[in-house]
Amino acid sequence: MLFQNILVPIDLSSQSTRAFKVALDIAKKYNSKITILSCIDVDMQTIMYPDSRVTSQLVKNAKKI
Repeated sequence: MLFQNILVPIDLSSQSTRAFKVALDIAKKYNSKITILSCIDVDMQTIMYPDSRVTSQLVKNAKKI
């Protein structure tokens, strides 16, 4: 197996969304496991997302993709 585990950092950007979709295609092709790493700048998180539940929402959004 070429790819057993794939780590995909997600930061809500369009680039990370595209990277996730590519990783998903690779994972399907090679029957691999994907691990999602949610990356958010702490300063930006407090400005944009004062609610601490942002990480769980990111995971839900990633699952929808």
